[in-house]
Amino acid sequence: PVPPENAIADYTRAIEMDGASVDTLCLALNWRGEAYRTLPVPELDKAVADFTQVIGLDDAPTDRMAYALIGRGIVSGLYLDPPEFESEVADYTSVIEMDGVSTGYRVKALMNRGGSYGRYDPPQIDLAVADYTTIIHMAEVPELERIAALAFIGVTYHFLDTPDPDGEIAAYTALIDPPRRGAGVGPQEVCEPRPANRAQSRHAPSIAHPRDS
Repeated sequence: PVPPENAIADYTRAIEMDGASVDTLCLALNWRGEAYRTLPVPELDKAVADFTQVIGLDDAPTDRMAYALIGRGIVSGLYLDPPEFESEVADYTSVIEMDGVSTGYRVKALMNRGGSYGRYDPPQIDLAVADYTTIIHMAEVPELERIAALAFIGVTYHFLDTPDPDGEIAAYTALIDPPRRGAGVGPQEVCEPRPANRAQSRHAPSIAHPRDS
């Protein structure tokens, strides 16, 4: 793989190129923002600036804008200290509610927003489970994404300070019982909020966004 430092120089040349299409500009800004984020010493202000520039372009293609929103959300929630959860959730929500966004980006935003809710203090476990459950019910979602959502529900219940074994077992049972995780099907005991102690959570799953092609 190309070192981030070299990639940044290449993306900068593309950004400054005369006559580049809006799609090319968005792609280069998104990838440069990603490179800034993955430097050995991340340059988060520059990463956020690149993602925000894409978001501010009126004619940015929908999926390029979705990538930028997810990228900026990741920086807000996973890299800043202290995390800016409200900003993170707002960016993911913008993707989820965006007209015309591809299923892949909507699923990534739901996955990440669920992880963010799980890291809140106090954790918003019902909201996290609701986002993962939305993925389970989306008929167009690939089976592996549905499996990941069920696994994240189980992990979320497991890492409560007072774990909820019933919720965890229900999620893992659905993983090994394919008819119960079919399109549009989510086990009721997983999908409904559970009366567990949600005061603290020691861990919440989170994923990064997919690479543009």
